[in-house]
Amino acid sequence: LEMLPLLLILAILVAVAASSVSSSTFTITLHLPMRSLETLDSTFWAVSDPTNYNYLQFPSLSTLAAAHGASTSHIDSAVSYLLERGAISAPRVSNLKDHVVGTFEDASHTLSLSDETGHPTDLPDFVEFSVRGDSARASDGVTQPPPRRPAYGEDASSRYTVSDIKEAYGVPANLTATNPLTTVMTWGPGTFGYSTSELRRFKITQAPLINMDKVVFDTSNHGESGGDNFGEGQLDTNMLSAFALNATVVVSNTNTSSSTEETTGFGAALLDFVTDLAARDSVPHVLSMSLGSLSAASCDMLCAEAAKAGYGRPE
Repeated sequence: LEMLPLLLILAILVAVAASSVSSSTFTITLHLPMRSLETLDSTFWAVSDPTNYNYLQFPSLSTLAAAHGASTSHIDSAVSYLLERGAISAPRVSNLKDHVVGTFEDASHTLSLSDETGHPTDLPDFVEFSVRGDSARASDGVTQPPPRRPAYGEDASSRYTVSDIKEAYGVPANLTATNPLTTVMTWGPGTFGYSTSELRRFKITQAPLINMDKVVFDTSNHGESGGDNFGEGQLDTNMLSAFALNATVVVSNTNTSSSTEETTGFGAALLDFVTDLAARDSVPHVLSMSLGSLSAASCDMLCAEAAKAGYGRPE
């Protein structure tokens, strides 16, 4: 009898541990074919051309969704596909009706997933492509290396400072946004994010007018210190905050899957993000991205194409 309380505690701990393991979730986004794309293209150019009668006459989201969103049959089939494979809640249809998102638990889904990419291998024929998004990853206690890229002007002797750059462009050092709705955004996947303490240090040393209260995340993914994309996120956040003083700076990471940073998942994550961004009720005035590292395969392709064009090593 004396052992019962201890056994009960152990049983509770085991149950909690099992629950935490099974609660790891991920999302699968199915992008669907839109309708009347030629008409949509014409509308885009019409609202963008100052000489056109429809200049700046932007259609509403509901109008665009009704005219160009995926067909009802495709949406229903995509929802059924996700539910039949264990989606833990009703899949979400985007405002533009161009994609459907399902959330799954690692321990309970029946999706057929690729060992290499983690993406479904049995997609319906009408699905144009899928994107996997994982819940924020823990560091698993592994010591991470520091970010690879320092902030601009960290060296006191550097002339590449915020004040020097503003002076070179003729931007007043104290130019600040006065409209409370002015918004800028930086985006990246994987470990992308920023450190509040690093931003505060940058404010003290480079741009004292940065408004820390107006730098915000728009998702629960706040990055993972030590990752390559985290360094990029810190750089973007620092510079946007310094050059868009008093504007709302939105730091966005919509996909923490390691494939977006280590293998081939970046392009799909980017396309997924900009597609969703276009369907939001409000969009930023500026979107900044500086994830410019080329893969070895991309560098090889550029060199091969340059050689075909007749360029040699000196060029």
